[in-house]
Amino acid sequence: MASHPVSSGGRNAEAAESQMIALHDAAAVISVRPDYASPSAKMKAVAGLLKSGRFSMLVGESE
Repeated sequence: MASHPVSSGGRNAEAAESQMIALHDAAAVISVRPDYASPSAKMKAVAGLLKSGRFSMLVGESE
């Protein structure tokens, strides 16, 4: 890894850590819920959040 090239467009480690913590917290809330079918409005809201660009680490390199 010491010889791995660093790109000028590299991701900010602090921002990535913050995003991972937020996603982990959301997963923790979801994992304590009983099994049931989520309301479609809730699923659309979660999908919208994931696609919003707020979590840049979820955006692929090609996008």
